[in-house]
Amino acid sequence: MKKTILLLLIIAVGLPAAIAQKFSFDFDAKATDYASIGKRKLAVELLEEDGRAIAKFTRNKEDYPKGVENYQKYVKSYNENMKNLMPKFWKLNATIEFKTPKEIKKLIEARDKDYVILQAKEVGGGEEYITRFDGTAISLILFRAEKSGTIDYKTMLPYSSSRNDQCNTTPDFTFTIQSAAANIEYMMEKKTTATFPDFMETKAIANCKDLKDKTLLLEPDVLSPKADKKTIKEYYEKKFEVLKKDLSLVNNAVETQDPAMCYVVLIPYSTYQNPFASEPRTYVLCYKLIVNAADGKIMNYMEGKAKNGDDVSLLQEKDFKQLNSCDK
Repeated sequence: MKKTILLLLIIAVGLPAAIAQKFSFDFDAKATDYASIGKRKLAVELLEEDGRAIAKFTRNKEDYPKGVENYQKYVKSYNENMKNLMPKFWKLNATIEFKTPKEIKKLIEARDKDYVILQAKEVGGGEEYITRFDGTAISLILFRAEKSGTIDYKTMLPYSSSRNDQCNTTPDFTFTIQSAAANIEYMMEKKTTATFPDFMETKAIANCKDLKDKTLLLEPDVLSPKADKKTIKEYYEKKFEVLKKDLSLVNNAVETQDPAMCYVVLIPYSTYQNPFASEPRTYVLCYKLIVNAADGKIMNYMEGKAKNGDDVSLLQEKDFKQLNSCDK
């Protein structure tokens, strides 16, 4: 009997580890490496539609009825945003070039020491191409062409699968580039290594006090069903606005760099699958970040956790309590 109980305890303890996958933010570069990395040309790899991804969506049409359409839209949106925003917000490298996967492969094969490469990679899935299936997220990695086996910096694109078209918005891309650039600049200034979660926590502590002066813009897809306008008002004394499906207010605030506005991004850090559900579903757990529209500064963050199989990576009532008290 004791052996049976012990076995059940081992299974119970071991089960969550078997069904959760942490997304790594780790990288190999030292703070002192970025000065020389900055002297190189930056090659940004653009996405191309992959026939294997389209075939996979076609085979799984019942689960992903708009899979091919959303995938094609995502590829186009990614390329347009990177072309528009990288020159505006990325200052580490004086020269930025946009290249196809074939051109990037040639740089790697040539071990070209003139280039550092920025590349999107899917995590959580197992395919070498991007699918954005359930349980996956997209990382951005920076590496030197001659050292493709090592990573000089790594971050994650905001999670966007809760949206109808599942696309990242321009504010999502803007924040990703701004925060990556600021993270690297911070490491160079402090002469210390700081992964994105380290940087996020440091900046949230420093900037939280400034939330009181800003209006928090809330798109519906970042709110849990229970976090309606009335409930938020009970817990959050600062200014906020719950948007409809039209995200033009967020887009405009970021585009005009409005210092009076802030918004929410969800940064993936892990997957979780409820082992007790009749139909197991894979959740992507996220850090919930409050971001300054003017410059992408991180104002605060909450960590989404799985509770009884529920996805709490969306903003909950308790999150607004925390946001309300962070500057007190």
